[in-house]
Amino acid sequence: MIRISDSAANEMKRRNKTAIQVRTFFGGCSGYKYELSFPNTFPDNAEILESNGITVITDIFSAKKLKDSIIDFKSTLMNSKFEIKSKTFKRNCHCGTSFSI
Repeated sequence: MIRISDSAANEMKRRNKTAIQVRTFFGGCSGYKYELSFPNTFPDNAEILESNGITVITDIFSAKKLKDSIIDFKSTLMNSKFEIKSKTFKRNCHCGTSFSI
C-alpha cells in the first residue's frame, strides 16, 4: 500500500489538494522513475487508495512497484518537494525521482 506521511498530508491540505496521482515508468537513472501530479479527475483504470485523509490515485503497474512506500514532503533551505520513500528501493538516484528495486 502507498501511504501519505503527515508532512505530505499537511502540505496538500495547505495547497487545498485532496488527491495525488503517482505513476511509475521504465527509465530514469536507476531503472524506474516516478511522477507525481494533482489531478482533478480520475482515470477509468485507476487504483484508488486512501491514506491520511488524502486520495492516492495510481495504476496496477505502479502500485506493484511502489508497494509499502510512503509519499513524503520535504522542505529545506534549497527546495521543497514531494518524494517517495521505500525500504524496497535498492537505490535512489540524486535526481530524486529515479529508483531501482
